[in-house]
Amino acid sequence: MKVKIKKSDPMDLLGAWKVKEKCRKDDGMLRQDFITFSTDFSLNHSFVAKKEDKIVGFIIFRDTGYISIFGVHPDYREQGIGEKLVEKPKQKYNKLWCHVRETNQDAIEFYKAVGFKEARRVSSYYLNGDNAKIMVYEEN
Repeated sequence: MKVKIKKSDPMDLLGAWKVKEKCRKDDGMLRQDFITFSTDFSLNHSFVAKKEDKIVGFIIFRDTGYISIFGVHPDYREQGIGEKLVEKPKQKYNKLWCHVRETNQDAIEFYKAVGFKEARRVSSYYLNGDNAKIMVYEEN
């Protein structure tokens, strides 16, 4: 079944939250609480990936080109869904950037595969003291 990427609407919030929580449980990443997540989801640009009628991924990005929260359900990775989601902010902005937990090698490799480069390291960026890498995409 084909995956569809669509601009989110308020009815997509809980489905996207469930994907985020599955990523948190499986990977230990995406640790935002519901208030932070729902505010970011509602006030910024957000898109969801749907397979049949199930949300399997999402991306939230701001007017600055900053990708604030992005995730694909672990059962649906390696199917091109992440690449399709990242195309949405690429269509709107020439420069994108995000923070990635330094220990999240899968995310770092994903971003590199879709054209991002490591720009710099931010010490103790996350609440638990973890470091972040800033990943940047610039259209040629």
